[in-house]
Amino acid sequence: MKNILELFSIRVDGLKAGACNYRILFVIPDCNEVALTELKHGIFRYLGDTRKKAEVTVTMWQDTLYRLTTTNDHSYSSVIFVQGDKSKWDFFLSCQDSIDPNFNIVTPVSKK
Repeated sequence: MKNILELFSIRVDGLKAGACNYRILFVIPDCNEVALTELKHGIFRYLGDTRKKAEVTVTMWQDTLYRLTTTNDHSYSSVIFVQGDKSKWDFFLSCQDSIDPNFNIVTPVSKK
């Protein structure tokens, strides 16, 4: 799950999330996994240590987490159970840069 959550860190708009300082606990029941993360000073990172308190806890299936990290679609709210400060979860989702499906991974170089 750590690798999937790291996809969120690539997409965080650091300027928009610059004033944030809170933790999000991800619970994935179908994999029996729990992960503590932090959005702080515009950086999203995996903490791993679940003994610290999180301001918001989100519970979802693994396929929902995967879709959230790999698409621009955030309409899965009906299958995500949010405990704690829901506005922090909503803000976290709003800080995600959109994925450009036409992004060129390799661009050919023209020879002269």
